[in-house]
Amino acid sequence: MKEEVAFELGSFYANAGILGLIRMLECDHKKSEGKYRFDGPVLYVDKEYLLDIDLTELFMQTLISLEQDNGKFPRIYDGLKNIYELLQERTLEKEEQNKFMELLNGLCSNSYQGAYNILKKKNNYSEDLYDLVKDLKKEKNLESEKNLLNQILTILEDDEVHKYLFFREIAYSRIQKFWDSVSFLNRNNAKKDMKEVHYDAFEKPFKEYLSSTSKRDICCEECGELMSDKEKCNYSYLKGTTADTSRKKNDFWNYRVNSWVCPRCNFLLSIMPLGFSRYQSTFLFVNINQDVQRLKNVNASDIKKSEDDWKKQNQDKLLNLIDKESSSLKNIEVIEAGVYDNRYLIHLIRKESLEIMKDNEKNLVSLLSMPRIRINNEYINLYKEVMNNILSLKDNYLLIYRVLKEQIYSNMPVYPAWLILKIQFNISLKRKESDHMLTEKDIDSMNFLGQQLQQAIFESKKTDDRKVLHSLSYKLLNAVRIGDIDTFCNIVLRTCASYDAPVPVLLMKAIKNHENFADLANAYLIGLEYTKKDNSSQNEEKKEGVNI
Repeated sequence: MKEEVAFELGSFYANAGILGLIRMLECDHKKSEGKYRFDGPVLYVDKEYLLDIDLTELFMQTLISLEQDNGKFPRIYDGLKNIYELLQERTLEKEEQNKFMELLNGLCSNSYQGAYNILKKKNNYSEDLYDLVKDLKKEKNLESEKNLLNQILTILEDDEVHKYLFFREIAYSRIQKFWDSVSFLNRNNAKKDMKEVHYDAFEKPFKEYLSSTSKRDICCEECGELMSDKEKCNYSYLKGTTADTSRKKNDFWNYRVNSWVCPRCNFLLSIMPLGFSRYQSTFLFVNINQDVQRLKNVNASDIKKSEDDWKKQNQDKLLNLIDKESSSLKNIEVIEAGVYDNRYLIHLIRKESLEIMKDNEKNLVSLLSMPRIRINNEYINLYKEVMNNILSLKDNYLLIYRVLKEQIYSNMPVYPAWLILKIQFNISLKRKESDHMLTEKDIDSMNFLGQQLQQAIFESKKTDDRKVLHSLSYKLLNAVRIGDIDTFCNIVLRTCASYDAPVPVLLMKAIKNHENFADLANAYLIGLEYTKKDNSSQNEEKKEGVNI
Protein backbone atom coordinates (compact mmCIF):
# COMPACT_ATOMS: atom_id res chain seq x y z
CA MET A 1 0.00 0.00 0.00
CA LYS A 2 1.35 3.42 -0.96
CA GLU A 3 2.39 5.77 1.81
CA GLU A 4 0.56 9.08 2.07
CA VAL A 5 1.20 12.43 3.75
CA ALA A 6 -1.80 13.83 5.61
CA PHE A 7 -2.66 17.53 5.76
CA GLU A 8 -5.50 18.19 8.20
CA LEU A 9 -7.64 21.32 8.37
CA GLY A 10 -6.82 23.59 11.31
CA SER A 11 -6.09 27.32 11.49
CA PHE A 12 -7.06 29.48 8.54
CA TYR A 13 -3.34 29.79 7.70
CA ALA A 14 -3.07 26.01 7.32
CA ASN A 15 -6.44 25.77 5.56
CA ALA A 16 -5.38 28.36 2.99
CA GLY A 17 -2.17 26.37 2.57
CA ILE A 18 -4.16 23.17 1.95
CA LEU A 19 -6.20 24.93 -0.71
CA GLY A 20 -2.95 26.30 -2.16
CA LEU A 21 -1.54 22.75 -2.30
CA ILE A 22 -4.69 21.56 -4.08
CA ARG A 23 -4.23 24.30 -6.67
CA MET A 24 -0.60 23.23 -7.13
CA LEU A 25 -1.73 19.63 -7.65
CA GLU A 26 -4.36 20.75 -10.15
CA CYS A 27 -1.72 22.79 -11.99
CA ASP A 28 0.34 19.58 -12.27
CA HIS A 29 -2.72 17.53 -13.22
CA LYS A 30 -0.90 15.24 -15.69
CA LYS A 31 1.48 13.91 -13.03
CA SER A 32 -0.68 14.36 -9.93
CA GLU A 33 -3.74 12.49 -11.20
CA GLY A 34 -4.56 9.75 -8.73
CA LYS A 35 -1.86 10.97 -6.34
CA TYR A 36 -4.14 12.74 -3.86
CA ARG A 37 -7.57 12.38 -2.29
CA PHE A 38 -9.94 14.09 0.16
CA ASP A 39 -11.38 12.38 3.22
CA GLY A 40 -13.46 14.73 5.35
CA PRO A 41 -11.13 17.31 6.95
CA VAL A 42 -7.95 15.67 5.62
CA LEU A 43 -6.06 15.98 2.32
CA TYR A 44 -3.93 12.92 1.57
CA VAL A 45 -1.08 13.19 -0.94
CA ASP A 46 1.16 10.37 -2.16
CA LYS A 47 4.48 10.66 -0.33
CA GLU A 48 6.57 9.42 -3.25
CA TYR A 49 5.00 12.02 -5.51
CA LEU A 50 5.84 14.82 -3.05
CA LEU A 51 9.45 13.66 -2.79
CA ASP A 52 9.91 13.42 -6.57
CA ILE A 53 8.15 16.57 -7.80
CA ASP A 54 9.89 19.95 -8.05
CA LEU A 55 7.66 21.75 -5.55
CA THR A 56 9.37 25.11 -5.95
CA GLU A 57 8.90 25.08 -9.71
CA LEU A 58 5.28 24.02 -9.27
CA PHE A 59 4.76 26.81 -6.73
CA MET A 60 6.02 29.37 -9.24
CA GLN A 61 3.97 27.95 -12.12
CA THR A 62 0.77 27.96 -10.05
CA LEU A 63 1.25 31.57 -8.96
CA ILE A 64 1.95 32.66 -12.52
CA SER A 65 -1.20 30.88 -13.66
CA LEU A 66 -3.29 32.61 -10.97
CA GLU A 67 -1.87 36.05 -11.76
CA GLN A 68 -1.82 35.73 -15.56
CA ASP A 69 -4.75 38.12 -16.05
CA ASN A 70 -3.66 40.58 -13.37
CA GLY A 71 0.07 41.10 -13.87
CA LYS A 72 1.78 44.06 -15.51
CA PHE A 73 4.36 41.97 -17.34
CA PRO A 74 1.88 40.19 -19.69
CA ARG A 75 0.38 43.59 -20.55
CA ILE A 76 3.83 45.07 -21.17
CA TYR A 77 4.77 42.18 -23.45
CA ASP A 78 1.47 42.31 -25.41
CA GLY A 79 1.75 46.09 -25.68
CA LEU A 80 5.28 45.90 -27.10
CA LYS A 81 4.15 43.29 -29.64
CA ASN A 82 1.38 45.62 -30.81
CA ILE A 83 3.85 48.50 -31.09
CA TYR A 84 6.19 46.31 -33.12
CA GLU A 85 3.39 45.47 -35.55
CA LEU A 86 2.58 49.19 -35.95
CA LEU A 87 6.25 49.99 -36.62
CA GLN A 88 6.20 47.58 -39.56
CA GLU A 89 3.71 49.87 -41.27
CA ARG A 90 4.42 53.42 -40.13
CA THR A 91 5.94 55.73 -37.53
CA LEU A 92 4.11 56.09 -34.27
CA GLU A 93 1.74 58.94 -33.52
CA LYS A 94 2.30 61.05 -30.42
CA GLU A 95 -0.13 59.12 -28.23
CA GLU A 96 1.29 55.78 -29.41
CA GLN A 97 4.83 57.01 -28.78
CA ASN A 98 3.90 58.00 -25.22
CA LYS A 99 2.43 54.54 -24.67
CA PHE A 100 5.61 53.01 -26.09
CA MET A 101 7.77 54.94 -23.63
CA GLU A 102 5.46 53.97 -20.79
CA LEU A 103 5.89 50.27 -21.63
CA LEU A 104 9.68 50.59 -21.82
CA ASN A 105 9.77 52.44 -18.50
CA GLY A 106 7.80 49.53 -17.06
CA LEU A 107 10.59 47.16 -18.08
CA CYS A 108 13.06 49.36 -16.22
CA SER A 109 11.30 49.02 -12.85
CA ASN A 110 13.35 47.94 -9.86
CA SER A 111 11.63 44.56 -9.51
CA TYR A 112 12.53 43.60 -13.08
CA GLN A 113 16.09 44.85 -12.71
CA GLY A 114 16.53 42.44 -9.81
CA ALA A 115 15.39 39.62 -12.07
CA TYR A 116 17.81 40.74 -14.81
CA ASN A 117 20.70 40.35 -12.37
CA ILE A 118 19.58 36.82 -11.50
CA LEU A 119 19.16 35.87 -15.15
CA LYS A 120 22.67 37.04 -16.01
CA LYS A 121 24.04 33.90 -14.39
CA LYS A 122 21.64 31.65 -16.30
CA ASN A 123 22.21 32.69 -19.93
CA ASN A 124 24.21 34.92 -22.23
CA TYR A 125 21.66 37.41 -23.51
CA SER A 126 19.77 38.65 -20.45
CA GLU A 127 22.80 40.71 -19.47
CA ASP A 128 22.10 42.95 -22.45
CA LEU A 129 18.32 43.24 -21.99
CA TYR A 130 18.39 46.29 -19.72
CA ASP A 131 20.91 48.02 -22.02
CA LEU A 132 18.75 47.22 -25.05
CA VAL A 133 15.76 48.87 -23.39
CA LYS A 134 17.78 52.00 -22.54
CA ASP A 135 19.13 52.20 -26.10
CA LEU A 136 15.64 51.81 -27.54
CA LYS A 137 14.30 54.67 -25.42
CA LYS A 138 16.89 56.98 -27.00
CA GLU A 139 16.65 55.66 -30.58
CA LYS A 140 15.05 57.90 -33.25
CA ASN A 141 15.71 55.90 -36.41
CA LEU A 142 12.72 53.75 -37.42
CA GLU A 143 14.73 50.75 -38.67
CA SER A 144 16.93 50.78 -35.60
CA GLU A 145 13.84 50.97 -33.39
CA LYS A 146 12.37 47.93 -35.07
CA ASN A 147 15.62 46.01 -34.78
CA LEU A 148 16.08 46.78 -31.08
CA LEU A 149 12.45 46.03 -30.26
CA ASN A 150 12.65 42.72 -32.10
CA GLN A 151 15.70 41.74 -30.02
CA ILE A 152 13.90 42.63 -26.80
CA LEU A 153 10.78 40.66 -27.77
CA THR A 154 12.89 37.64 -28.67
CA ILE A 155 14.44 37.68 -25.20
CA LEU A 156 11.10 38.22 -23.45
CA GLU A 157 9.58 35.27 -25.31
CA ASP A 158 12.04 32.90 -23.67
CA ASP A 159 10.16 30.78 -21.09
CA GLU A 160 12.84 31.21 -18.44
CA VAL A 161 12.94 35.00 -18.85
CA HIS A 162 9.15 35.26 -18.85
CA LYS A 163 8.91 33.17 -15.69
CA TYR A 164 11.57 35.07 -13.74
CA LEU A 165 10.42 38.54 -14.72
CA PHE A 166 6.77 37.81 -14.07
CA PHE A 167 7.40 35.95 -10.82
CA ARG A 168 9.58 38.79 -9.57
CA GLU A 169 6.59 41.07 -10.04
CA ILE A 170 4.24 38.59 -8.32
CA ALA A 171 6.60 38.41 -5.36
CA TYR A 172 5.74 42.04 -4.56
CA SER A 173 2.15 42.24 -5.79
CA ARG A 174 0.87 39.07 -4.12
CA ILE A 175 3.32 37.10 -1.97
CA GLN A 176 4.46 40.17 -0.02
CA LYS A 177 0.88 40.52 1.25
CA PHE A 178 1.48 37.33 3.27
CA TRP A 179 5.25 36.98 3.83
CA ASP A 180 7.93 39.24 5.18
CA SER A 181 11.75 38.97 5.06
CA VAL A 182 12.00 35.32 4.05
CA SER A 183 13.21 33.40 0.99
CA PHE A 184 13.44 35.73 -2.04
CA LEU A 185 11.76 38.55 -0.06
CA ASN A 186 14.73 38.69 2.29
CA ARG A 187 16.96 41.65 1.34
CA ASN A 188 20.04 39.49 1.73
CA ASN A 189 18.72 37.23 -1.04
CA ALA A 190 17.81 40.00 -3.48
CA LYS A 191 20.61 39.07 -5.90
CA LYS A 192 20.27 35.30 -5.46
CA ASP A 193 18.34 32.83 -7.58
CA MET A 194 14.70 32.91 -6.40
CA LYS A 195 14.24 29.18 -6.94
CA GLU A 196 17.33 28.28 -4.96
CA VAL A 197 16.53 30.40 -1.91
CA HIS A 198 12.91 29.22 -1.90
CA TYR A 199 14.04 25.61 -2.14
CA ASP A 200 16.44 26.07 0.78
CA ALA A 201 13.80 27.81 2.91
CA PHE A 202 10.83 25.49 2.40
CA GLU A 203 11.11 22.56 0.01
CA LYS A 204 14.40 21.06 1.23
CA PRO A 205 13.47 21.01 4.96
CA PHE A 206 10.04 19.57 4.07
CA LYS A 207 11.42 16.69 2.02
CA GLU A 208 14.14 15.96 4.57
CA TYR A 209 11.48 15.85 7.28
CA LEU A 210 9.44 13.33 5.28
CA SER A 211 12.47 11.07 4.86
CA SER A 212 14.05 11.51 8.30
CA THR A 213 13.83 8.98 11.15
CA SER A 214 15.66 11.08 13.74
CA LYS A 215 14.52 11.23 17.35
CA ARG A 216 11.80 13.83 17.88
CA ASP A 217 10.64 15.40 21.14
CA ILE A 218 9.32 18.90 20.27
CA CYS A 219 5.62 19.33 19.54
CA CYS A 220 4.51 21.24 16.41
CA GLU A 221 2.21 24.11 17.34
CA GLU A 222 0.06 23.65 14.22
CA CYS A 223 -0.46 19.90 13.79
CA GLY A 224 0.74 18.47 17.11
CA GLU A 225 3.25 16.07 15.51
CA LEU A 226 6.75 15.71 16.93
CA MET A 227 9.96 17.10 15.45
CA SER A 228 13.61 17.32 16.43
CA ASP A 229 15.41 20.44 17.58
CA LYS A 230 17.13 20.75 14.18
CA GLU A 231 13.82 20.45 12.31
CA LYS A 232 11.84 23.12 14.17
CA CYS A 233 10.81 26.10 12.03
CA ASN A 234 10.12 29.72 12.88
CA TYR A 235 6.91 30.87 11.21
CA SER A 236 6.96 34.54 12.25
CA TYR A 237 7.68 35.48 8.61
CA LEU A 238 3.92 35.12 8.10
CA LYS A 239 2.23 38.48 8.49
CA GLY A 240 -0.33 38.80 11.23
CA THR A 241 0.87 35.81 13.24
CA THR A 242 3.15 36.45 16.19
CA ALA A 243 6.07 38.42 17.58
CA ASP A 244 9.38 38.04 15.78
CA THR A 245 10.98 35.09 17.56
CA SER A 246 14.46 35.92 16.28
CA ARG A 247 14.57 39.46 17.71
CA LYS A 248 12.11 39.55 20.60
CA LYS A 249 13.25 36.91 23.06
CA ASN A 250 11.79 38.81 25.99
CA ASP A 251 9.12 38.39 28.61
CA PHE A 252 6.55 37.94 25.84
CA TRP A 253 8.05 34.45 25.51
CA ASN A 254 9.02 34.19 29.17
CA TYR A 255 12.58 34.54 27.86
CA ARG A 256 12.27 31.25 26.02
CA VAL A 257 10.79 30.89 22.54
CA ASN A 258 8.46 27.90 22.48
CA SER A 259 6.40 28.50 19.35
CA TRP A 260 7.60 26.28 16.52
CA VAL A 261 6.10 24.38 13.61
CA CYS A 262 7.36 21.27 11.83
CA PRO A 263 8.78 21.52 8.27
CA ARG A 264 5.61 19.97 6.85
CA CYS A 265 3.40 22.66 8.38
CA ASN A 266 5.97 25.34 7.54
CA PHE A 267 5.79 24.31 3.89
CA LEU A 268 1.99 24.34 4.07
CA LEU A 269 1.94 27.80 5.65
CA SER A 270 4.36 29.10 3.01
CA ILE A 271 1.95 28.30 0.17
CA MET A 272 -1.05 30.02 1.77
CA PRO A 273 -0.80 32.88 -0.81
CA LEU A 274 -2.02 30.31 -3.35
CA GLY A 275 -5.16 29.64 -1.31
CA PHE A 276 -6.40 33.23 -1.38
CA SER A 277 -8.40 34.41 -4.40
CA ARG A 278 -7.74 37.82 -5.89
CA TYR A 279 -10.61 40.26 -6.18
CA GLN A 280 -9.22 43.46 -7.66
CA SER A 281 -6.74 44.79 -5.09
CA THR A 282 -7.65 42.48 -2.21
CA PHE A 283 -7.40 38.75 -1.53
CA LEU A 284 -10.13 36.64 0.03
CA PHE A 285 -10.27 33.19 1.57
CA VAL A 286 -13.38 31.46 2.90
CA ASN A 287 -12.40 29.40 5.93
CA ILE A 288 -14.20 26.09 6.42
CA ASN A 289 -12.91 23.48 8.86
CA GLN A 290 -15.27 20.57 8.31
CA ASP A 291 -14.47 19.23 4.86
CA VAL A 292 -11.64 19.68 2.33
CA GLN A 293 -13.91 19.13 -0.68
CA ARG A 294 -16.31 21.84 0.50
CA LEU A 295 -13.36 24.13 1.25
CA LYS A 296 -12.32 23.72 -2.38
CA ASN A 297 -15.84 24.22 -3.74
CA VAL A 298 -16.62 27.32 -1.71
CA ASN A 299 -13.44 29.18 -2.69
CA ALA A 300 -13.69 30.54 -6.21
CA SER A 301 -10.82 30.92 -8.60
CA ASP A 302 -9.34 34.37 -9.15
CA ILE A 303 -11.52 36.87 -10.99
CA LYS A 304 -9.94 39.17 -13.55
CA LYS A 305 -8.78 42.50 -12.23
CA SER A 306 -10.66 44.50 -14.86
CA GLU A 307 -13.72 46.05 -13.24
CA ASP A 308 -15.76 45.60 -16.43
CA ASP A 309 -14.91 41.90 -16.65
CA TRP A 310 -15.68 41.57 -12.95
CA LYS A 311 -19.12 43.11 -13.38
CA LYS A 312 -19.92 40.99 -16.43
CA GLN A 313 -19.51 37.89 -14.30
CA ASN A 314 -22.74 38.97 -12.52
CA GLN A 315 -21.26 37.98 -9.18
CA ASP A 316 -19.81 39.85 -6.26
CA LYS A 317 -16.76 38.70 -4.38
CA LEU A 318 -18.93 37.30 -1.58
CA LEU A 319 -21.79 35.96 -3.70
CA ASN A 320 -19.18 34.12 -5.74
CA LEU A 321 -17.91 32.42 -2.60
CA ILE A 322 -21.21 30.99 -1.35
CA ASP A 323 -21.37 27.21 -1.64
CA LYS A 324 -24.58 26.90 -3.61
CA GLU A 325 -24.40 23.12 -3.59
CA SER A 326 -24.93 23.10 0.17
CA SER A 327 -28.46 22.34 1.26
CA SER A 328 -28.01 24.14 4.57
CA LEU A 329 -26.38 27.52 4.97
CA LYS A 330 -24.12 28.13 7.96
CA ASN A 331 -22.12 31.07 9.23
CA ILE A 332 -19.08 31.62 7.01
CA GLU A 333 -15.75 33.16 7.96
CA VAL A 334 -14.16 35.22 5.19
CA ILE A 335 -10.53 36.29 5.61
CA GLU A 336 -9.46 39.41 3.71
CA ALA A 337 -5.80 40.24 3.05
CA GLY A 338 -4.21 43.19 1.30
CA VAL A 339 -6.15 45.96 3.03
CA TYR A 340 -3.65 46.52 5.83
CA ASP A 341 0.03 45.67 5.62
CA ASN A 342 0.35 43.32 8.58
CA ARG A 343 -3.22 42.44 9.46
CA TYR A 344 -6.09 40.36 8.15
CA LEU A 345 -9.71 41.42 8.23
CA ILE A 346 -11.98 38.63 9.42
CA HIS A 347 -15.62 38.85 8.37
CA LEU A 348 -18.14 36.53 9.97
CA ILE A 349 -21.04 36.27 7.55
CA ARG A 350 -24.09 35.14 9.48
CA LYS A 351 -26.57 32.63 8.16
CA GLU A 352 -29.26 35.32 7.92
CA SER A 353 -26.97 37.53 5.81
CA LEU A 354 -26.19 34.61 3.50
CA GLU A 355 -29.90 33.90 3.03
CA ILE A 356 -30.57 37.58 2.22
CA MET A 357 -27.73 37.62 -0.29
CA LYS A 358 -28.94 34.43 -1.90
CA ASP A 359 -32.57 35.58 -2.10
CA ASN A 360 -31.59 38.96 -3.59
CA GLU A 361 -28.80 37.85 -5.91
CA LYS A 362 -30.42 39.21 -9.09
CA ASN A 363 -31.17 42.59 -7.54
CA LEU A 364 -27.65 42.76 -6.09
CA VAL A 365 -26.16 41.95 -9.50
CA SER A 366 -28.27 44.74 -11.05
CA LEU A 367 -27.14 47.13 -8.33
CA LEU A 368 -23.54 46.13 -8.97
CA SER A 369 -23.71 47.63 -12.47
CA MET A 370 -24.97 50.99 -11.19
CA PRO A 371 -22.47 53.88 -11.26
CA ARG A 372 -21.44 55.57 -8.05
CA ILE A 373 -23.56 58.57 -7.10
CA ARG A 374 -22.45 61.79 -5.50
CA ILE A 375 -24.00 62.60 -2.13
CA ASN A 376 -22.76 65.63 -0.19
CA ASN A 377 -19.57 65.86 -2.27
CA GLU A 378 -18.83 62.18 -1.67
CA TYR A 379 -19.10 59.42 -4.27
CA ILE A 380 -21.02 56.46 -2.88
CA ASN A 381 -20.82 52.89 -4.15
CA LEU A 382 -24.43 51.84 -3.60
CA TYR A 383 -23.70 48.16 -4.00
CA LYS A 384 -20.98 48.27 -1.38
CA GLU A 385 -23.20 50.21 1.03
CA VAL A 386 -26.05 47.72 0.66
CA MET A 387 -23.70 44.75 1.08
CA ASN A 388 -22.21 46.28 4.22
CA ASN A 389 -25.70 46.75 5.64
CA ILE A 390 -26.63 43.16 4.80
CA LEU A 391 -23.47 41.80 6.42
CA SER A 392 -24.14 43.94 9.51
CA LEU A 393 -27.85 43.03 9.45
CA LYS A 394 -28.77 46.73 9.26
CA ASP A 395 -31.73 48.27 7.45
CA ASN A 396 -31.28 50.25 4.22
CA TYR A 397 -33.94 52.91 4.91
CA LEU A 398 -31.42 55.64 5.70
CA LEU A 399 -29.53 54.82 2.50
CA ILE A 400 -32.79 54.95 0.50
CA TYR A 401 -33.54 58.37 2.02
CA ARG A 402 -30.08 59.72 1.10
CA VAL A 403 -30.31 58.35 -2.43
CA LEU A 404 -33.83 59.67 -3.03
CA LYS A 405 -32.97 63.09 -1.65
CA GLU A 406 -29.99 63.39 -3.99
CA GLN A 407 -31.77 61.98 -7.01
CA ILE A 408 -34.83 64.20 -6.57
CA TYR A 409 -32.54 67.22 -6.33
CA SER A 410 -30.43 66.25 -9.36
CA ASN A 411 -33.28 64.89 -11.51
CA MET A 412 -31.42 61.59 -11.85
CA PRO A 413 -33.22 58.23 -12.36
CA VAL A 414 -34.53 56.69 -9.14
CA TYR A 415 -34.17 53.09 -10.30
CA PRO A 416 -31.17 52.42 -7.98
CA ALA A 417 -33.37 53.43 -5.03
CA TRP A 418 -36.02 51.01 -6.31
CA LEU A 419 -33.51 48.15 -6.34
CA ILE A 420 -32.41 48.97 -2.78
CA LEU A 421 -36.05 49.08 -1.66
CA LYS A 422 -36.74 45.66 -3.21
CA ILE A 423 -33.78 44.24 -1.29
CA GLN A 424 -34.87 45.97 1.91
CA PHE A 425 -38.43 44.70 1.51
CA ASN A 426 -37.11 41.15 1.33
CA ILE A 427 -35.17 41.80 4.55
CA SER A 428 -38.26 43.24 6.24
CA LEU A 429 -40.36 40.30 5.10
CA LYS A 430 -38.06 37.86 6.88
CA ARG A 431 -38.36 39.74 10.17
CA LYS A 432 -42.09 40.49 10.27
CA GLU A 433 -44.74 38.20 11.67
CA SER A 434 -48.10 39.97 11.42
CA ASP A 435 -51.65 39.60 10.13
CA HIS A 436 -51.05 42.74 8.08
CA MET A 437 -48.01 41.47 6.19
CA LEU A 438 -47.24 43.10 2.87
CA THR A 439 -46.57 41.21 -0.34
CA GLU A 440 -44.27 42.09 -3.19
CA LYS A 441 -47.39 42.81 -5.22
CA ASP A 442 -48.34 45.50 -2.70
CA ILE A 443 -44.99 47.23 -3.17
CA ASP A 444 -45.34 47.07 -6.95
CA SER A 445 -48.89 48.46 -6.73
CA MET A 446 -47.80 51.41 -4.59
CA ASN A 447 -45.03 52.15 -7.05
CA PHE A 448 -47.54 52.12 -9.92
CA LEU A 449 -49.94 54.41 -8.02
CA GLY A 450 -47.11 56.87 -7.50
CA GLN A 451 -46.50 56.84 -11.25
CA GLN A 452 -50.19 57.53 -11.85
CA LEU A 453 -50.09 60.56 -9.54
CA GLN A 454 -47.06 61.83 -11.44
CA GLN A 455 -48.89 61.45 -14.74
CA ALA A 456 -51.97 63.27 -13.40
CA ILE A 457 -49.82 66.20 -12.22
CA PHE A 458 -47.98 66.38 -15.57
CA GLU A 459 -51.26 66.39 -17.49
CA SER A 460 -52.75 69.08 -15.25
CA LYS A 461 -49.70 71.34 -15.52
CA LYS A 462 -49.11 70.41 -19.18
CA THR A 463 -45.43 69.61 -18.64
CA ASP A 464 -43.28 66.61 -17.93
CA ASP A 465 -40.60 68.58 -16.11
CA ARG A 466 -39.96 66.81 -12.80
CA LYS A 467 -39.26 70.16 -11.13
CA VAL A 468 -43.02 70.57 -10.64
CA LEU A 469 -42.85 67.51 -8.34
CA HIS A 470 -39.99 68.71 -6.13
CA SER A 471 -42.00 70.47 -3.45
CA LEU A 472 -44.40 67.53 -3.08
CA SER A 473 -41.59 64.95 -3.15
CA TYR A 474 -39.55 66.71 -0.47
CA LYS A 475 -42.55 66.97 1.86
CA LEU A 476 -43.31 63.27 1.43
CA LEU A 477 -39.64 62.33 1.79
CA ASN A 478 -39.32 64.21 5.09
CA ALA A 479 -42.48 62.57 6.39
CA VAL A 480 -41.04 59.13 5.54
CA ARG A 481 -37.73 60.03 7.18
CA ILE A 482 -39.31 60.83 10.56
CA GLY A 483 -41.99 58.13 10.29
CA ASP A 484 -44.87 60.64 10.28
CA ILE A 485 -47.68 58.50 8.87
CA ASP A 486 -50.44 61.07 9.45
CA THR A 487 -48.66 63.86 7.57
CA PHE A 488 -47.74 61.53 4.70
CA CYS A 489 -51.33 60.27 4.32
CA ASN A 490 -52.83 63.76 4.54
CA ILE A 491 -50.51 65.11 1.82
CA VAL A 492 -51.17 62.13 -0.46
CA LEU A 493 -54.96 62.27 -0.01
CA ARG A 494 -55.16 66.03 -0.67
CA THR A 495 -52.88 65.78 -3.71
CA CYS A 496 -54.78 62.84 -5.22
CA ALA A 497 -58.07 64.69 -4.74
CA SER A 498 -56.64 67.84 -6.33
CA TYR A 499 -55.41 66.07 -9.47
CA ASP A 500 -58.10 63.38 -9.65
CA ALA A 501 -55.54 60.59 -9.18
CA PRO A 502 -56.26 57.13 -7.70
CA VAL A 503 -56.06 57.07 -3.90
CA PRO A 504 -53.57 54.47 -2.57
CA VAL A 505 -55.86 52.57 -0.20
CA LEU A 506 -52.89 50.31 0.63
CA LEU A 507 -51.84 53.03 3.06
CA MET A 508 -54.46 51.54 5.37
CA LYS A 509 -52.00 48.69 5.95
CA ALA A 510 -49.46 51.24 7.14
CA ILE A 511 -51.97 52.79 9.53
CA LYS A 512 -52.84 49.37 10.97
CA ASN A 513 -49.18 48.28 11.15
CA HIS A 514 -46.56 51.04 11.28
CA GLU A 515 -43.83 48.59 10.27
CA ASN A 516 -45.28 48.61 6.76
CA PHE A 517 -45.10 52.38 6.40
CA ALA A 518 -41.47 52.77 5.24
CA ASP A 519 -41.82 50.12 2.52
CA LEU A 520 -45.13 51.41 1.15
CA ALA A 521 -44.25 55.11 1.37
CA ASN A 522 -40.85 54.69 -0.31
CA ALA A 523 -42.39 52.61 -3.10
CA TYR A 524 -44.99 55.36 -3.68
CA LEU A 525 -42.36 58.10 -3.64
CA ILE A 526 -40.11 56.23 -6.08
CA GLY A 527 -43.10 55.83 -8.41
CA LEU A 528 -43.84 59.55 -8.14
CA GLU A 529 -40.26 60.36 -9.23
CA TYR A 530 -39.80 57.69 -11.88
CA THR A 531 -38.41 58.57 -15.34
CA LYS A 532 -38.37 57.02 -18.79
CA LYS A 533 -34.85 55.78 -18.03
CA ASP A 534 -36.19 54.04 -14.94
CA ASN A 535 -38.89 52.44 -17.05
CA SER A 536 -36.39 51.12 -19.61
CA SER A 537 -34.24 49.70 -16.81
CA GLN A 538 -37.24 47.92 -15.34
CA ASN A 539 -38.15 46.45 -18.70
CA GLU A 540 -34.63 45.10 -19.11
CA GLU A 541 -34.85 43.45 -15.71
CA LYS A 542 -38.21 41.93 -16.58
CA LYS A 543 -36.60 40.29 -19.59
CA GLU A 544 -34.02 38.77 -17.25
CA GLY A 545 -36.76 37.42 -15.01
CA VAL A 546 -36.63 39.90 -12.13
CA ASN A 547 -40.07 40.82 -10.78
CA ILE A 548 -40.27 44.64 -10.87
